[in-house]
Amino acid sequence: MIQKLEISAELRAALQAETRSAQHATREVRIRSTWPGIQLYYPPIKYLPRENRYETEAEARERLLKYARQSEAHTLIFDLEDGCRQKALSRQFLGLSLPDVRAAIPGRVAVRINPVTSPEHALDLTLLKEIAPYIDDVMLAKAGEQHGIAELDELGSLLASLSGDILIQPIIEHPKSLKIADQIFAHPKVEHVVFGIHDFSRALQLMITAENWQDELYPFMCSLMVEARLAGKGIIGGVETLLLSADPPDVALLPEWLGRHAEPNARIIHDHALREASLGFTGKQVIHPNHIRLLRYGFSPGNEDLHRSLRILEEAIRANAFLGGAIRFEDEMMDPPMFAKALQLLMRSMMLGNQDTGVMEVVSGLIASLPAEKFAEIWPYPGWPPLTAQ
Repeated sequence: MIQKLEISAELRAALQAETRSAQHATREVRIRSTWPGIQLYYPPIKYLPRENRYETEAEARERLLKYARQSEAHTLIFDLEDGCRQKALSRQFLGLSLPDVRAAIPGRVAVRINPVTSPEHALDLTLLKEIAPYIDDVMLAKAGEQHGIAELDELGSLLASLSGDILIQPIIEHPKSLKIADQIFAHPKVEHVVFGIHDFSRALQLMITAENWQDELYPFMCSLMVEARLAGKGIIGGVETLLLSADPPDVALLPEWLGRHAEPNARIIHDHALREASLGFTGKQVIHPNHIRLLRYGFSPGNEDLHRSLRILEEAIRANAFLGGAIRFEDEMMDPPMFAKALQLLMRSMMLGNQDTGVMEVVSGLIASLPAEKFAEIWPYPGWPPLTAQ
């Protein structure tokens, strides 16, 4: 939990003056929920190894009500593909339970469906027609591998007929998909793609390791990242397979724990999150709940970075230099690109769930003062969250 940010009276007055003096027409900021962020794969029907059986629907519903409502993940993914053995039972469970349970799930809800070449795909589409009002995202496994962009067109047409708000998260799991990444990112139903590192490395016959996969797949991460930036879309990073022997502590204790007490796997997972966040990734997937806190911590800008960004923006506004000019800040010369990056950091924080009113006040004031073309240059993503707490 970050500390409350205090906005100085001088910065507040400067922001208000910037807003009043803006010489462009007021524009409507499109309201969109936050990024998919940290996504947890959640099995609809779980195997119980101690009893050598799968859950009943009643047991699965009780588990969902107990754990889903208190999950720290930004997105809950109901997996119907590789991680799902009881596909028919899982579809039946979601069709019956999700309408009643959805209100208890605080974040976004996604469903990972089978690839278009699978006989399960048509059954998954039938389920989507039943549960469309209760989901936010559909993750298409092995997107574009067999029929190219036509796969997204077909799925997008179905989703548009069900709900205009449901988005597609294509999973890039093959070099064939990477080759058409520009077409995938350009699709109107796509705002984020997922980098499916394990299938991708299998397709290349490339052996990757749980500790070093980011180095082993780095060229492909960079290629995908460039396409995402050109399109103004986001990337959700690779899923981690390393396991932890215990849950991490509360977020306030994480810095000391990571520095002195954490096991090696925890440090590796956190370092992977830091690296993907530094590359501008917009989320990451996990297969175990005790990864969530580590990854949220790694992806969310810390107090020190947030306060520094606020100070940079205060100095830029005081010098009337945000759109042109340079300032000296802590023994460093800064100009508008650096001011924009400070604003981007605050905006990124909000997209990952920061509801601090001080951050919101600064961001909303600066956005209101920017020409439309400058806002698009600083923030190319297609959506923006509410600027006041709901």
